[in-house]
Amino acid sequence: MTQKTKTILVTGGLGFIGSHTALELVEQGYEVVIVDNLYNSYPESETNIRRLLTPEQNLRLHVNFLDLCDKNALSIIFRNYQISQVIHFAAYKAVGESCAEPIKYYRNNLITTLSLVETMLEHNCYDLVYSSSMTVYGDTQEPPHAEDSIVYGVVSNPYAQTKVFNEIILKDITNTAKLRVITLRYANPVAAHPSGKLGEVYRKPLNVFPAIYDTYLGKQPILKLFGDQYPTKDGTCERDYIHIMDLVEGHILTLNYFDQHPELKFESFNLCSGTPYSVKEIVQAFNEVSDRFIQTEIVEPRPGDLATNYACPKKAQRLLGFTTKRDLKQMCIDSVRYLQYLTQK
Repeated sequence: MTQKTKTILVTGGLGFIGSHTALELVEQGYEVVIVDNLYNSYPESETNIRRLLTPEQNLRLHVNFLDLCDKNALSIIFRNYQISQVIHFAAYKAVGESCAEPIKYYRNNLITTLSLVETMLEHNCYDLVYSSSMTVYGDTQEPPHAEDSIVYGVVSNPYAQTKVFNEIILKDITNTAKLRVITLRYANPVAAHPSGKLGEVYRKPLNVFPAIYDTYLGKQPILKLFGDQYPTKDGTCERDYIHIMDLVEGHILTLNYFDQHPELKFESFNLCSGTPYSVKEIVQAFNEVSDRFIQTEIVEPRPGDLATNYACPKKAQRLLGFTTKRDLKQMCIDSVRYLQYLTQK
């Protein structure tokens, strides 16, 4: 099957990672079917994707609004389109909310995956790329985390636990069914499409970049830095961030990896740079390219924040041919371009 004849189902395809992935897939010649229930996204995302596509490319993008827990509705999607492979982004993803409403997170994040996999198998679709997270490594191991260093059961919040459970469930299913799964464990995805016309739309800032965005846009007067006494190079927390377009390229390499390895059953890869940046480094890099200065203040640390967290990218580099091409400066340049676009709309 050639790339141009493939139809890729992207669940949660109007979210931050999903929208950028869907756009790139269409531009590379794939037929793309998006399903999204708009819990973590907005309908305008479809407009934002389509304005970057040619009229011919728009014909290859199909957007459907439904909940993955609704198996009957999902089955109609599989009957209407000849799905070749699936990228599964759809999930609830806020750590704090998961701690306050664990039942909600377990129900949604597990049942959506089970519903999706059952429907895939019923329609002879076997390749699944699962959107996992570096949170599966928990907070008891020293970074950088390698794929085989996972110790199930040591994570500290229900959101991370749903990622762990889904990885276990999917691996078990691959032992008894034709399903093939690659789980991708991400660093923090940030920045925007190089056009500046597609980026992250969020309800609450979940990492420092959206918090910077809120400050840039005047939604808050100052950026709060949670603690500066951590055992890091400058006292602020360090995390691995990845440009959204590098992350997208990792997903497309993963789809190709299925084709190159027909024997594959279950595999995991870290998609990350392997280089952690501190909060202060990020703010400084942003201010160096921004037309609006971000002021900061140090406040009390947040409970549960790790000093440093990052993973090792060597396995993805070796087997997928994946490398991050865009550094922190480029992340900030593309973020500013997107913010300027928002202020001019």
